Amino acid sequence: MKTSFQPKAGKKIKVKGEGKNLIRFGRQSIDLSCVEQLVDEYQTNAIAQILLYISQNYIDDKRTLDEIIQAILRGISRKGLDILSTFKGHPGEFALPRGYEIAAAINRMRTFKIRIETEKIQSSPASKGEQRPRLT
Repeated sequence: MKTSFQPKAGKKIKVKGEGKNLIRFGRQSIDLSCVEQLVDEYQTNAIAQILLYISQNYIDDKRTLDEIIQAILRGISRKGLDILSTFKGHPGEFALPRGYEIAAAINRMRTFKIRIETEKIQSSPASKGEQRPRLT
């Protein structure tokens, strides 16, 4: 997953939300026009910065996508949206998105690649050693 998150366009980091339906992340554009749950551009701005924060702090090819999203949402819950801001003080014009919207943005990244591993389900005797996919 680490190679999926490239926020640089040339030598500079280029990450920003443009309106409600578009994120520029490095050299790619992420189209969010089909993510109907987004209410305003402030959520898109926050998602853009969350993608950058994830790329710098959470992507390690050991965590699942769900674990990464839950970790960032816990961090925001504890420390506020300030952790996303590249400026000191007020974080800017951010509105907290849900995990679903973050996942939708990641899913729409053209460079996003996953590795599917399976893990045995051991929660009940009825599962009989079934396997389920694990995103890593």
